[in-house]
Amino acid sequence: MFDVIIVAAGSSKRFGENKLFLELGSKPLIIKTIEIFKDLQNLNQIILVIKKEDEQEIKKLLEEYELDLVIAFGGKTRLESVANGLKKVTSDYVLVHDGARCNTLASDVLEVLDNLKKHQAAFLMSDVPSSLYYEDQLIDRSKAYFSETPQGFKTELLKEAFSLKTKDYPDEVSLVLDVLKVKAKKVKSSNNNLKVTEEKDYEYLIQGLNKTYLIGESLDIHPLALGKSLYLGGIKIPYHSGAKAHSDGDVLLHAITEAILGALGKGDLGSNFSDQDPKYKDISSIYFLESVSKTLKEEKTKIVNLDATIYLEKPQINSYLSEMQELIAHTLDVDKAKINLKATHFEGLGFIGEGKGVGARAIVLLEKYI
Repeated sequence: MFDVIIVAAGSSKRFGENKLFLELGSKPLIIKTIEIFKDLQNLNQIILVIKKEDEQEIKKLLEEYELDLVIAFGGKTRLESVANGLKKVTSDYVLVHDGARCNTLASDVLEVLDNLKKHQAAFLMSDVPSSLYYEDQLIDRSKAYFSETPQGFKTELLKEAFSLKTKDYPDEVSLVLDVLKVKAKKVKSSNNNLKVTEEKDYEYLIQGLNKTYLIGESLDIHPLALGKSLYLGGIKIPYHSGAKAHSDGDVLLHAITEAILGALGKGDLGSNFSDQDPKYKDISSIYFLESVSKTLKEEKTKIVNLDATIYLEKPQINSYLSEMQELIAHTLDVDKAKINLKATHFEGLGFIGEGKGVGARAIVLLEKYI
């Protein structure tokens, strides 16, 4: 059996904000890190070392993802934080891992564990790929390497090293080597086992995430009725007639809302906002767009592009398109450059061309991390 200490009590000064809660696709970074270990065979417990001020938010996340972890609080240095976690270790072997190193492969963790049982200590490392200098002196990089995590130890060995230390060390491998003269077995990591330290590290991980694209389409048409108000894109357009509908009849927002629902596999407008429900009588269609915007956030899905066309013979509405674009982008919380609106008429042909109706078609492309 083995325990894992995940050290997540740093200040994130170089990053500028708390790295633990950064969204990586559909999950926070710290959850991604925890999930590297949670299903490994012979795992006894995961000990998460955090800052006291992060306790409530961490506990909330653990509950949301149904994770049962042991919590410890960090110290002033990394080693102090590890020492606090080490007090809660009950297994013969222990792994120490960086909370911000969420790209580690489970297969590499198992390799460290296999070597740990043979050598008392083992850790992940990577080669130095570029020329290496120290104060303008070229160093033989074939003899250099980057120390990574997890770093694994026989628990008694690590506890003994901590009891004998008289100064601080950057990691546990250097502590054990200096205090006990025990060399840890080097295990080369088989992927970019990156630790998120700066913003560019986060951007690199984002680019490497698996994602899928979803497309939704909708066409909405309503008859025009004399004396009704005409709403398009959330804007009231001066005209003698408006759409006959249960709600305010905003065909553009209806089409956009339904296109998003369709892309998400959430049915159509009617199944989500029934025209038989008095709650939606004469309601502003902005309500529907706000609702679907919340759904997008819940589904961890983003709008890549939205293109919509309004079909209306009269009045001319091109001068209102920019205002509609601003309102829709604000409601969906996206850059307005991702929203493209057009308006056209039917040259006097058909239901819409005769001025008896209004319609809109919307097509949306969504991006979802998986």
